[in-house]
Amino acid sequence: MSLRQGLLLFLGAVASIMIFARVGLAAGQPNYSGKYSLKAPKSKHDGSSLEVAQTPESIEVTTVDQGNRTTIRYPLDGSKAECSAPQGASGTCTGHFSGKELILEWTAVALSRPDAKPTRTHRVDRWSLSKDARKLTIETHFDFPDLTAMTAGDSSPKVYVRLGNP
Repeated sequence: MSLRQGLLLFLGAVASIMIFARVGLAAGQPNYSGKYSLKAPKSKHDGSSLEVAQTPESIEVTTVDQGNRTTIRYPLDGSKAECSAPQGASGTCTGHFSGKELILEWTAVALSRPDAKPTRTHRVDRWSLSKDARKLTIETHFDFPDLTAMTAGDSSPKVYVRLGNP
């Protein structure tokens, strides 16, 4: 075997190990990819849904609410990316896994009035899938770091049902 062949064989082995290690790390994480419909009483169902595309590097979440579509791409490596918040304000977003739970965060800066100081809104969504991966529960927490009079809050958990097979 020549030196060049040996080097190519070595580099191929290293690349294979890195690929399998990455797949192995991702294998323990739930796959949230799919389409979901908000589970609500029929009288309150407004057609809200989620479309999720997950890769090892990022998760893209499209929210469809009363016909309006908002898409946010969250990096999953802990880095922050520029994104538009659901209400249209620009900000940063990031995501990571904590065990089987997916944590998605965004911080946006907005003006409540033209003469007001910019204020930050910080939102954390905690996603969890049921054991059969058919039910997605999202718990949301808000806080407002720049406003002393406004306190943090939690919304009621939203439960979505996966459409199709997981």
